[in-house]
Order: sequence, then structure tokens, then C-alpha cells
Amino acid sequence: MFKKIIILFALILISGISPASKSIEYVPADVLKPGEQLIYKVKYFFLRVGTLRPINLGIVEEGALKGYFKLRIKIDSSPGIPFVTIHDIYETYVDSNAVPAEFHAWEQKGKYTLETDYIFRNDENLAVVQMRKVYPDRVEIVEDKQLPIDRTYRDVLALLYFARQKSSENYRKIIIPTFALGTTDSCWFNEVGSIRTLKYRKEKLPCYYIQGRVKFIGVAGIKDDFEGWFSGDESRVPLKAKMKAFFGSVTIELESSENWLAAK
Repeated sequence: MFKKIIILFALILISGISPASKSIEYVPADVLKPGEQLIYKVKYFFLRVGTLRPINLGIVEEGALKGYFKLRIKIDSSPGIPFVTIHDIYETYVDSNAVPAEFHAWEQKGKYTLETDYIFRNDENLAVVQMRKVYPDRVEIVEDKQLPIDRTYRDVLALLYFARQKSSENYRKIIIPTFALGTTDSCWFNEVGSIRTLKYRKEKLPCYYIQGRVKFIGVAGIKDDFEGWFSGDESRVPLKAKMKAFFGSVTIELESSENWLAAK
């Protein structure tokens, strides 16, 4: 239902906004910290419908992806939500600029698991897309193709960390080429780097603000405008988010964290 909600959520954070009454002492962004774990609750009005768990698994130490950061997000729907059962995993391997080399997804679809792989061969201006349905007794190939690419693309999970890196930089517009649903598209940041106040855990915090627009429609009908707030420390952690889905607006809120020093 909302799997792309959570991965794209990284771009967005909203709740109780007002002009900032405080300033932020600028420090350079450092968002790719091995061991960082964040837990978010996903709400539809007052009903909790799911949980997101992004984690930085650290730097790969050997093989073709040596030196890349391994990032993962787990998405789980809440028990008892009618017609919704989601237990999905997404992984991406990115460099220090959040440029991906590989992306992998495992999405539960009832009787089978949909596995997706994107291999970005930027030096060859090429992206490899592979998708397959994995049943207990067989595998069906859904997609196996190569797409020409003439610029740097980010998958939806890499996009989250890229948004964190850019959240404190002042831009009127950034257009980010995005790889989603096996094809090329884009996401727009229309306003980046302004400071807004967010009411978070009974405190008013000055946060970096991004307002943008998704130019593609995700699985749950995710589309159109989004906006959000990121913490003012070097980690630029997304604190709260809101976006449109086919059933209405979904709010995503940071619930707990590990290895985020500012939380202490």
C-alpha cells in the first residue's frame, strides 16, 4: 500500500508549522553515519498504519562495492489494518554523495515475493533493471532490460539521504533524476534550506525545510506536493513528514533513534 510512502518519506516532514523563532548554527552535513537507526510511525489521521526502520549498515569492506555505504529500510504495516499486509525491505549502496551503485528490493505480494534489482553503470551510461516473482516452487521473470542513462540517477532510498544532505543548502529549485518502478523519472525540490519551526515532542525546534513535488506516481498513488523538516544538527535527521497517497494524507513521525548523538 504505502511502501513508496516510507522510502520517499525521507524527503518530507511536516506538522504544526510556523515561521522560525530560532536560528540554527550551521554545521556541515554528515548524514551517512554507520550504525544510525531510526524508527518512524506512519499515521493516517490518528490511526497508526505502519512502521519504517531505516538503518545505515556501514561501509562495505570488500568486493565490487568496497567503500560504498549499505543502507536499508524495512517497511511493516500495522496488524489489523484491513486489506493491507506489507513486510518489505529495500537496500541501496551509495557513495559519499548518495549516488547509488546498486538497489535491491524484496516486496511481499501474498503468494510470491517481488524481487527488484537496479545496477547503475554510470561509467557506461547504463542501468540494468531486473524484476522477478519468486514463488515457493518457481521463479517468473518480470523484467530484464538495460536502459540508457545520460545523468546521475538516484533510487528512492538514496533520494532520502540526498535530501538530508541538501536540506540546509539554499536553492530555489533542484530537479533530481530518479529511478522508480523500473524506469526513469524525477523529483523536484522547489524550496530548500529555509528555516522553519516544528513542534516536536512538546518543544519548538528550528529545522531545515524542503518543499517539493514528486513527478511520478508510486504504488500507493503517492504523488504531487510534499514538504518537510530536518534536524538542524549535522545529521539532518527527518523529524516529521506528510505526503499525499491515493487514500489521503499520511503523516510520518520519528519515534526513536539509535546512534543519533543530537537525540541525547
